[in-house]
Amino acid sequence: MAKRNTNTEAQVEKTPEEIKAEKKARRDERNAAKKLVRNFMTENDLPEEVTDALNMLISFKIRKGRSGISKASKTQLIAEKLREQKSMSELELFQEFKVGRQAMKAQIRMFIKKMDPENRIWVTFDEETETYNLVAEGPNPPDGWEGYVPAEADEL
Repeated sequence: MAKRNTNTEAQVEKTPEEIKAEKKARRDERNAAKKLVRNFMTENDLPEEVTDALNMLISFKIRKGRSGISKASKTQLIAEKLREQKSMSELELFQEFKVGRQAMKAQIRMFIKKMDPENRIWVTFDEETETYNLVAEGPNPPDGWEGYVPAEADEL
């Protein structure tokens, strides 16, 4: 049975620049919607559980990996564990969450990039002791931070 071509003529005729522009427009639209929800939450006195639920919904995309846990949930679980313990060994992290060093680099970026600025956690890795340490929490990087920072300067 032959495969059907699902691309429409309009999709085929688009240049890479046009595709990029469309993606950027969709991303800007989503970010504007998120900002609107955040403003609504700060201006209105909502119950804490509603605020937390809305923060979770607008902060993460729901994607599931091989483990069956969505990437957003895994990021939240790791962040909670680090907030609780302040430090976590690489082995403990792998045994509990099946996250290796490369995947954890991505997780650390997600802690900064995808979390609400108030909930951000700034995590470093100590190669000698093979531990991940929670350095700071909040919207601004700690003094002397040399790791990832969000691309948007207005977020800091």
